[in-house]
Amino acid sequence: MFYDKVVQGTLIQGENVYPAETLKEQIERIKIILNSLNLKEPLVALALPRNVYLIASMFASLESNITFLPIDTGQPKERIQYMLEFAQVSYVLTLTENVFDFGGINTIYLDNHEYNTDICIQNDNIKNNIAYILYTSGTTGKPKAVEITREGLNNFIEGIPSLIEFNEGKRLACFTSATFDIFFLETVVALYKGVNVVLANEDEQNNPKKMIKILDDYSINMIQMTPSRLKIIQAFDNEFECLKNIHTIMIGGEKLHYEIFKSLQNKTKAKIYNMYGPTETTIWSTVSELTKKNKIDIGQPILNTRVYLLSDDMKEVTNGNIGEICISGSGLARGYLNSEIQTEKSFCNLSFYPYERIYRTGDLGRYDEDGDLLCLGRKDEQIKLRGHRIELEDIDTNMLKVTGIKMIASCFDTEKEQLISFYISDTNLDDKVIHKQAKLYLPEYMIPDKFCRVEHMMYTSSGKMDRRALLSANKDVEKIASEMHEVDSKIKDEVLEVVTNTIRTVTESTITLLDGKTKIEELALNSISYINMIVELESIFDIEFEDEKLGVTAFESVDYIVKYIKELM
Repeated sequence: MFYDKVVQGTLIQGENVYPAETLKEQIERIKIILNSLNLKEPLVALALPRNVYLIASMFASLESNITFLPIDTGQPKERIQYMLEFAQVSYVLTLTENVFDFGGINTIYLDNHEYNTDICIQNDNIKNNIAYILYTSGTTGKPKAVEITREGLNNFIEGIPSLIEFNEGKRLACFTSATFDIFFLETVVALYKGVNVVLANEDEQNNPKKMIKILDDYSINMIQMTPSRLKIIQAFDNEFECLKNIHTIMIGGEKLHYEIFKSLQNKTKAKIYNMYGPTETTIWSTVSELTKKNKIDIGQPILNTRVYLLSDDMKEVTNGNIGEICISGSGLARGYLNSEIQTEKSFCNLSFYPYERIYRTGDLGRYDEDGDLLCLGRKDEQIKLRGHRIELEDIDTNMLKVTGIKMIASCFDTEKEQLISFYISDTNLDDKVIHKQAKLYLPEYMIPDKFCRVEHMMYTSSGKMDRRALLSANKDVEKIASEMHEVDSKIKDEVLEVVTNTIRTVTESTITLLDGKTKIEELALNSISYINMIVELESIFDIEFEDEKLGVTAFESVDYIVKYIKELM
């Protein structure tokens, strides 16, 4: 049980240092508040900034047998209200600085709440097996609420450190969003195991220069990141000097490309781990140490976890053949909250082991000759074109062999019945040359009809490749190009060109007119795409933006960017 565990690590944020004993005092205070609520349903929402209140509230909830639901108040209000109402949350824990309207739900302000120290904390007074709830994207347009069990999280807390050293005194940097489940590795696992956690605030977690500064200033030796975040850091530190003290690099959340993998191998001395697992199986389910390997695999299951590769008719495939990755064991979620149909669709029992419950990930995989598991991409990214069944990941893997292509994402335009590949390269590549080389690796029917060079790829809020948005942005930029007005200033033309190139890869909404007055907020830039734009501006004009200008809200409009650049030149 979680109340048998003890926080052993120190939490650090800026100048604020919370040794284990101080952190435990904060946890006990919030446990008293939770116990005073006399909850009918053991569920609270945590709408807290990235500070000690958030961390202490997570531990207090776990140790009080109360389920917690992390909420990011930066998300659309309608989406937040849906999540709270759907989960039937009765209390929200927040701070007085948060002016968000929670729609009449009881609100507890932790920084301004009187509590009675005489209240007896009884950890076993609530019978509840759900540790936390996280919402994931749903095919219906409404997010799905995944119910993670206490057994699953407990298994993860013990399973990961049995494969990766979480020794007392190590320092781990936490940059991940609290609504992304890998955040719990950087906080819950680390602090229970005695690792000291350096918690980046909202500004630092999205600012590559400040991230690099944290890595340097605090002598961080453990990190967990998506490949996309590593690429952002590499844009400012090509030689990965900031990783010189790192002993352990844990990578996951999306496909690890060979280029970034080899850069880490060649430029760091760290142990490199590739992690795989969906939210529904409690964070990471398999781990592979890639430190000395020349391939990228997802390795073997963690403690009390089993993996099956199944055919469409739910039978095991033979070794070397491709099947859907299905996961069973202690990490399985209970299912989707208040969604029996969706739960039955994704969670089921094996016919050949009737008592073995599995989660169908929708990912395709196969075992290689060494017995390691390879993840080959999404099953639902399979398309049918001119009578042929095609996997988009299959196209990408082979197109990366074309000389000059550094990164690629292939998409299927259903309206035009076209395959389009968006690629990153140092120079413009001739379409005929690409096609000629592609024929060496792909049958004719799998070679894309169109190739578009882009400066940057598009990603979801959790850092994964977003093919749909990339294809949509390409359509938007075609409309923008036909409607753009001329701007007199040459420097403004250059800035607008850079912004337009960024829109080509990051915009998810239609913009009918782009000029100097265009509001930055209208460009629908997320933190990753905004940083990509700044990096390119710095390169074009040979300037360096100040740290405080690296946030999405730093400039009101394109004109403000132009004015700022003129001041630096």
